[in-house]
Amino acid sequence: MHFTLILFRVCLSSAAKAALVISPYTMGVITGMLLGDSYISKPSSTGKSNLQFLQASQEFVVYLYDLFSPLGILGATPYTKSYSDKRTGKIYTSYGFKTFILPVFATIYLEWYTIINGRSIKHLPVNIFDLLTPVAIAFWISCDGSYSRRDGVITLSTDSYTLVEVQLLQTILLDKFSINSSIGTHGKAGQYRIRIAKGSMARLQSLIAPYMPPMMAYRAGL
Repeated sequence: MHFTLILFRVCLSSAAKAALVISPYTMGVITGMLLGDSYISKPSSTGKSNLQFLQASQEFVVYLYDLFSPLGILGATPYTKSYSDKRTGKIYTSYGFKTFILPVFATIYLEWYTIINGRSIKHLPVNIFDLLTPVAIAFWISCDGSYSRRDGVITLSTDSYTLVEVQLLQTILLDKFSINSSIGTHGKAGQYRIRIAKGSMARLQSLIAPYMPPMMAYRAGL
């Protein structure tokens, strides 16, 4: 698949963009993306931000682009970004897109980020219990999950969150969805990941199956 295909896009007026309301489903998708590697830019002087997404799977990027496109919040088609890793000598390619700079994303930014010494530091929003829906979990796994065929479990990369935040996500999975998990360390000190218990895998898979992007279903063992 190449990005030369023409993608349908609805054009909104400036007033419509300012009054844009995000549906619960779309908010679930955004929540899952933000729990992963997606990020929102720091609000500009006009009080607006944009959502940015970069991923190795071109097919998944096109899927998300098509999902957001009818909202009229996307400009240019997805782009390609390549870089050389000096450690391995290999060239890696990622694909991504950016939304328009809109007030709604500035609002979401304030929920997910704190500016410290001019830097945007991501954290869990205070209403993460409500935001973590089956849709959000499906797209969280799509962005930052991995499935072990050997062990039959999913691991969620939560490296950028504090231990307290990772424990909060673990508690929500248990209290809200009866999904058991454990927390393990990974990589550098202070990095933690959530590992879904094997006994909870069937429950989790049943919960997210209707919402998993087809090309990312393998990350949930589906």
